[in-house]
Amino acid sequence: MLLKTSDWMNGGSPDDVLFLLRDTPITRSEIRRRVSVLAARLSVVPCRTVGIAERDPVKFLTELIATLASRRTPVLAGGNRLASLEPAPDAVWAAEGAAAPAGSAVIPSEDGGDAAMDLPPISPDAELLLFTSGTTGKPKPVRKIVRLLDREAEMVSEIFPDLRRLAVASSVDPLHLYGLTFTVWVPMALGLTRIVPRLEVPEDLASVTVPSAIISSPTFLRYLDPAVPHDAVRFILSAGGKLGSEAGARVKEIFGIPASGIYGSTETGVVAFTREAGRGDAELAPGVSFIGDPRDGRIRTPLTETGEASLDDRIEPIGPRTFRLLGRRDRIVKIAEERVSLDEIEKTVLGRYDFHTVTLAVTLKGRQAIGIAVDQSRSPEYDPTRVRQYERELRKLLKPAAVPRFWRSLAVLPQNTQGKTDMDAVRSLFEETMTTELLPKIKESTPFENGKVSVTFDLEPELGWFKGHFDAQPILPGVAQLELVTRFASQFAGPAALKEVVQMKFTTPMTPGDTVRLTLASLDPEFSANVKFDYQVYRNGSWRLASIGRLKLCKAA
Repeated sequence: MLLKTSDWMNGGSPDDVLFLLRDTPITRSEIRRRVSVLAARLSVVPCRTVGIAERDPVKFLTELIATLASRRTPVLAGGNRLASLEPAPDAVWAAEGAAAPAGSAVIPSEDGGDAAMDLPPISPDAELLLFTSGTTGKPKPVRKIVRLLDREAEMVSEIFPDLRRLAVASSVDPLHLYGLTFTVWVPMALGLTRIVPRLEVPEDLASVTVPSAIISSPTFLRYLDPAVPHDAVRFILSAGGKLGSEAGARVKEIFGIPASGIYGSTETGVVAFTREAGRGDAELAPGVSFIGDPRDGRIRTPLTETGEASLDDRIEPIGPRTFRLLGRRDRIVKIAEERVSLDEIEKTVLGRYDFHTVTLAVTLKGRQAIGIAVDQSRSPEYDPTRVRQYERELRKLLKPAAVPRFWRSLAVLPQNTQGKTDMDAVRSLFEETMTTELLPKIKESTPFENGKVSVTFDLEPELGWFKGHFDAQPILPGVAQLELVTRFASQFAGPAALKEVVQMKFTTPMTPGDTVRLTLASLDPEFSANVKFDYQVYRNGSWRLASIGRLKLCKAA
């Protein structure tokens, strides 16, 4: 029997283990106690909307239930996005690394000895607000209703019945609908134990020691290490982006089982699924059907208030309930007052050169034009010395405003934790770099031995890299992190230049005033191997991973 949201705290057994934190169980009764404390704290704050930016699964669930039980509307967004929302939530739960919007009350979220209160049942008509970037990049609010999230959990349990007997480990956070559905609503409905903390890197799979489902993304799954113990993995789900046939085959080879896939959006919820991500066609979820011609992208679904929805992607129907995705319907930008289709550019470049790319509108040196980033792992014939030739040839196929003017290439396009191309990271590739005098001053440095060194420094608020990233809560952008790696590599191993970004993953934003430790490894004067790096930020008395990756450097001219 599935638990409705209204029964999360009162249904089941008080001894049900909702979380397993490094072999320490956290029971339903303990979560109820914590929720009661936070609800009492919230009850004296005059507000209608409450922002939640917490990525820790235990804290997130506690804040979510306390907010819903207090008849407030949760507003879910990452720390930096929360500060820039319009209108801003009336109040926010305090979260590490998250900035509160101006004028919003900040409510302490730590577990203390405060008085508790009786918890009223959560209304099935209670609402949540999530945000999606949409086609413009501006956060777009999407309203979700509790009873429809309950229905989605029911749908998922019907699609994947094997979930009922497994624990859940996840590499995605609950601030997006995919994470919210599969790491909060489905486990709570089915009474599943969640393994915490969240999986940050593939090596964390070693912490999964009980039969488990892995809720993940293509970004995480592409970098699996077969040497890491994974015997307890019984089910894998990938969503948020395309896994690809090669990565899907590798997942199957490592685990002995294929990764299943989910297709949907924040607006629609789950629309379709596949039993083997990266291969085969998508099948409509139970209760979902096409309206008229499937190519029009209109569906009937039990997961929206109207019972209908439109798909953001173009599809090719295969059978009555199966289809193949063909890409986004509308990615239009304006360049020199002309409407330009980014999809058309990418399709043209793919057809002419077999280059796999992502495009965007950028402004460099005061000039707005199309920027294009090439995925070298899927574009072996790309030659950066022939860029001007490509532009001349593309002028015969595209209108002038659509011809890419700024070219960048990476070993693999950066992706976020949801498995989608990280457009913030791509955009940072086109930003003009800062000057030498803006580099931070080293506080501490370890000896440079065996190709490894660590440097510690403070991120002074005056550093130019923070300008424009972002006004509400500045963070150190990816392009700055790459430049720092290159500069410090030059200092210890000789003049270096960045050749390729092989891999990079962001986990914790670095903000003005932070103390940061950068570690470089596999560093030699010939730059014969990929340079490994990781950034750690000092927070609340301990070091936390901020980003990790590998670069190819070459000798600077």
